[in-house]
Amino acid sequence: HGAQYAVITSSGMAALSAAVLSQLQAGDHVLVSRELYGRSLQLLTEQCPKLGIDHTLFDPCQLESIAESCRSETRLVVVETISNPRLKVADLTSLAELAHQHGAQLLVDNTFASPVLCRPLEQGADLVMESVSKMMNGHSDVMLGLLCGNQSNWQDVTAAVSIWGL
Repeated sequence: HGAQYAVITSSGMAALSAAVLSQLQAGDHVLVSRELYGRSLQLLTEQCPKLGIDHTLFDPCQLESIAESCRSETRLVVVETISNPRLKVADLTSLAELAHQHGAQLLVDNTFASPVLCRPLEQGADLVMESVSKMMNGHSDVMLGLLCGNQSNWQDVTAAVSIWGL
């Protein structure tokens, strides 16, 4: 991915958890693509509220819905490069610009595309995650996740991974 920093986690869901736990806190708001992998949706819409993190669902192919859904508390926009299972392709450059205009970061789940097809950090994303168990491994015999970024606050990511055992 050409990132300055990366952590390997126990799974793709652990990589998503590392991003959430390191970047969000109670009172924050996250914009969640309706097109995310089912368990990712559950983590962001069912588990995050237990931590005091609010969310709004949006359609990643309707960019105007992002601007309408942003709040002053919005800290993160979460999308997949190519959605699973419906194969919708997100405009990552535009999503990054919109997120940054509203003071939020863009987190991209790049599992389905892999870094062979897309490198979201080069398109403006702040964080990119992969479920290494899928496309990157190809054999389904490895359980790993990957979270990459170029942030100055990367120590928050490594702390979350270590403390939460991800």
